[in-house]
Amino acid sequence: MHIQNKIHENLTSNLFCQLYFKQRFCQALADPAFGDIDKGLVFAEPLNTHSGDGSRKIGNNPIVGKAVTLIKTYVKNPYFLMVVPEALEEGSFGEFLGITDQVGLPLWNTERWGHLSLPVILKFCEDHDPTFRQTLLIFDFNGSQLL
Repeated sequence: MHIQNKIHENLTSNLFCQLYFKQRFCQALADPAFGDIDKGLVFAEPLNTHSGDGSRKIGNNPIVGKAVTLIKTYVKNPYFLMVVPEALEEGSFGEFLGITDQVGLPLWNTERWGHLSLPVILKFCEDHDPTFRQTLLIFDFNGSQLL
């Protein structure tokens, strides 16, 4: 699998790149040996910013700063969950992650990545109606855009 893309701007919005950024963010928050959040985390091509020193910084956004404060106590054992639009065959997600582990990015580690599909969420909500009545209304409202 190649995470590299000819359209650099679209690459970093890729789900796997976003999870990788969050993984690196948590690693740096948990242990400064993995990077300094305030100075910025340095990413290799093609994931760097191509501006200044090429690092990605939190900046001085007070909302992000508040989020950092809230999650800092939980970053030593994070799990990363992807919500995907369709159900995957049993075992296929693990096989896919085994392939992605070979991309060669520093500190890339999918051991704590998981997924949950929208059809599974919908079934759970239907099985536990009326507890999830509002969620079912959202599925109804969005129709085929979610499933």
